[in-house]
Formats: sequence, C-alpha cells, structure tokens
Amino acid sequence: KILGQRMNLTLSRPLERTRYTTTQTAFDRNDRMENLRGAFRLRKRIGVRGLRVLLVDDILTTGSTLSECARVLREAGAQSVFAVTAARA
Repeated sequence: KILGQRMNLTLSRPLERTRYTTTQTAFDRNDRMENLRGAFRLRKRIGVRGLRVLLVDDILTTGSTLSECARVLREAGAQSVFAVTAARA
C-alpha cells in the first residue's frame, strides 16, 4: 500500500487463489511450478487488458509464485508484468 502511494500507483488485488497448495519448501523449481499451476485466477470484474502490472511479494525463492501470477495476468491481457520483492531467500 505504501509503495503504491509513494509511486503514485493504483492499488488493486486482481488475483485470488483458486486452491491452497502444499508448502513449497520441499520442492525443486520444476515441482514448485507444477504445484502452483492453476492456483491463481483473475478476480471477477477485474480487468487488466492493456495495463502494465506491478506484482509485489514478500520473499523471492525460486520465483515460482510470481511466475504463475504473471502467467495468469498475461493470459488476461496485461500489456506487461513486473515484479518487486522485499527479500530473496
């Protein structure tokens, strides 16, 4: 929220989880990607077509969660998807 205010960006939560996944810690990169496949979708009445989207996450480990979220946003028509994280594991 603070990042959006400081950068003069509109804050939105366009994605929602469709299912909860098992913890990612025991998986390698490929298994993490498979575990997350289909775990997110665009919320109803939210449009991203033609928009540039900035994803914000707390920790980046393999990038699997951000990759899956970006995939969903691009399939929904986002012009581009960028990501920023607070830390890297």
